[in-house]
Amino acid sequence: MKTNNLTILADMYGCPNRCKHCWLGHMPNRKMPDNSDKLLVEYFKPYFHSVTFYSWVREPDYYDNYAERWEKDNEISVNSKPRRFELASFWRLVRDDNYVRFLKSVGVNTVQLTFFGTEKITDWYVGRKGAYQELLQATEILIDNQIAPRWQVFINAENATDIIQLLAHSKELKLSERCKTFGGDFSFFIHSGSCDGENRKLYQIGRAHV
Repeated sequence: MKTNNLTILADMYGCPNRCKHCWLGHMPNRKMPDNSDKLLVEYFKPYFHSVTFYSWVREPDYYDNYAERWEKDNEISVNSKPRRFELASFWRLVRDDNYVRFLKSVGVNTVQLTFFGTEKITDWYVGRKGAYQELLQATEILIDNQIAPRWQVFINAENATDIIQLLAHSKELKLSERCKTFGGDFSFFIHSGSCDGENRKLYQIGRAHV
């Protein structure tokens, strides 16, 4: 097994949202003990060539000292480093002016934001009133800091018409044109809901990239 690689994702701090599509369900936000990270890595370290540690599963950077946390995830990982991908916390983006600068500092060029339609249905799926407006605000913060937003949209029989309105709104905001001014690429990505939440009860109507 020493030739194999292991990735550990630990839900150390929780998540501000209660998304109905989340395959992990609505777990309580219980902070894990501070030494849990090293204990997990040290336990598996003898059996794997590399161990990559992530201190979150549901919401990246939910910990207030997110910069310090990112450094520690890198520090305790063995023969590997965690990656940023396109994931960030829109909850934190609209509450912490320093967060977008942190994202820039660790090389983030694109951030994915998840919608379920316009305001009413997005708030309902995220499980938190105001989520839709925060997503729009996060979009503006990202563009102002030359980070391209990537709108991920879950579609099902319930919200198909609503998503047409969302697409039209993205065009009204001229997101593609504004991202091009700094060499970014705005994308509006639609796919059918397939996680173990509310979406599994609804029809799946295909996959498209707009």
